[in-house]
Amino acid sequence: MAYTAQVAAVPYFHPGSEELGVAVGQAAKQAETLLLHNHGVMVFDATLDEARMRLLSLEFACGLELAAEKSTQPFVPLAPDVVKEFEARRIYRPVPKPL
Repeated sequence: MAYTAQVAAVPYFHPGSEELGVAVGQAAKQAETLLLHNHGVMVFDATLDEARMRLLSLEFACGLELAAEKSTQPFVPLAPDVVKEFEARRIYRPVPKPL
């Protein structure tokens, strides 16, 4: 999924702590979807609609992963060139709404 291509994990720090703020700030330089250990998920994007789509895409991808783990079918990854093309095109982004 184009929206879940870059996900960063943030280690646990106490809520409201300076350490948590610094860790989130560093992770946000690498990805727009952050998994905060023992806290939850943080997403951000250019618009609220895109952030919502990012969150829903992550939830969907996690569901697919769980279903795949339970499946008896072998996992066949995409070829690296196909992955690169998919990531470059990112055709699944929503169209911005006019103001």
